[in-house]
Amino acid sequence: MKKTNDCSPARLKYLKAQRKNAVIIWSMRFIILFAAVVLWELLTRVNVLDSFLFSSPTKIIDTILQLNNQGVLYLHVFTTLFETLIGFLI
Repeated sequence: MKKTNDCSPARLKYLKAQRKNAVIIWSMRFIILFAAVVLWELLTRVNVLDSFLFSSPTKIIDTILQLNNQGVLYLHVFTTLFETLIGFLI
C-alpha cells in the first residue's frame, strides 16, 4: 500500500473527499436508525402500534437485561434458535 507521502495532491484531495463522504454516510445511517427507534418507541407509547405485536424498544431492552441478570438469557436464545432450526427442517 502506498504511503500518503507518495500520492499526488489530486490523489490526496480525492482520498480526503472519500473519507468525508464515508463519515457523512455513516452519520446518516446512525441518524436514520436512531430516528426509527425513537419513532417506534413513540408509536407504541401512544398506542398507534399494538404493543402486543410491536413491543417497545425500552421493554425489549428491559426484558433482555432482566433475563441476563437471572442467568437464563442464553437458555432462551438457544431454545428460540433450536425451535427455528427445527421449523425450517420440517
